[in-house]
Amino acid sequence: MISASLGKHSVNVDVVSDSDDGGWMVFDITATGFGSGDMFLHWGVGKQHAEEWIVPVEIQARTTPTANRVPGALQTPFPPPDGQNGRKVRLEINVDAGLKGCQFVLHKKPNEWLKNGSRNFFLDFSKVADSRGFRELVTEATKANPAAKVSCYSSSGVEVAVLAASEGECCNVQAIVRSERDLVLQYGPAGDDRRWTSSTRLSLQNSGGDIYKGEIKIEAQNLNKYLMFVLHDPSVNQWLKDAGRDFSFELPRDICKTVTAKPPEPAQTFDPAPRLQRRASKLF
Repeated sequence: MISASLGKHSVNVDVVSDSDDGGWMVFDITATGFGSGDMFLHWGVGKQHAEEWIVPVEIQARTTPTANRVPGALQTPFPPPDGQNGRKVRLEINVDAGLKGCQFVLHKKPNEWLKNGSRNFFLDFSKVADSRGFRELVTEATKANPAAKVSCYSSSGVEVAVLAASEGECCNVQAIVRSERDLVLQYGPAGDDRRWTSSTRLSLQNSGGDIYKGEIKIEAQNLNKYLMFVLHDPSVNQWLKDAGRDFSFELPRDICKTVTAKPPEPAQTFDPAPRLQRRASKLF
């Protein structure tokens, strides 16, 4: 539901259960790459509207490990890292409490606060039911190819799942996008510095309703550590990114290769091209 990259760190929020007949919605919040020092989930919920921040009582919302009340918020300590260097907190929301959303930041003492770019991490509970079909489709695709690596992202109401699996010396990538808009996927490989080494545009094909799909085959000579991508809405020339940064998907380690480092070049991004340049090509 949320996947954010914070330099060498990442934060992911996954929907475990989205009970639509009462009961509890369950989310796993996983922070990866933050080491073993004390770190806390600092959070609140919205009652009147999704972006409100109030402190809930336990019959409305709870976490595992147990949260502690601090001025203006709840704080939940992250457990020690697991074998993949991930630290997970489970958040449970009582559906009958009528809560609209949840916001959180990560806190490392004494005064370090980690956000999603310049904003708090934000869950809009109304979007959970809306995206149920998308999540079920991703689950089915994962079951059909259990060896695939899967990551999910969201941006401006658009949800994206990327699945990658090896095929010989190549890598097959499937993109599943939930969007009300007809989007183009622009992607390219990158090394540790996440600088694009090339760029390709892929028109996504509608698979019914608000679901779009795209297939990418990365040949051996083009494999690198990351697959970078952005989404483009040509109708309004809008670029959808990950909190202002290009999305980065780390390819499966068994097939990605290290590319010989080149002299530093200015980092490439794919902001809108100049107007005359866009007119000159009917492809864009």
